[in-house]
Amino acid sequence: MVTAHFPKLRYMEVKLWRKTFLDFINTLGGYTGILLGMSVVTAFEVVICMLLMLNMGVQRISQHRSPLMPRVSPQHQK
Repeated sequence: MVTAHFPKLRYMEVKLWRKTFLDFINTLGGYTGILLGMSVVTAFEVVICMLLMLNMGVQRISQHRSPLMPRVSPQHQK
């Protein structure tokens, strides 16, 4: 068991009791800006994720073609 004793430990507690209407508007604007910014970034991330998943699906389908659809070599295309 460890016991610690700090005889000269001091701290200062600062409390802000009254906020003005301007403080409320500033706080509200700050939180709104953060949430809107995160929403825009999230929207871009969702679009990019969907495009990547679509690309992976197309590549997977093109690699696993059925035998009824033979691949045409570039030499036979006109």
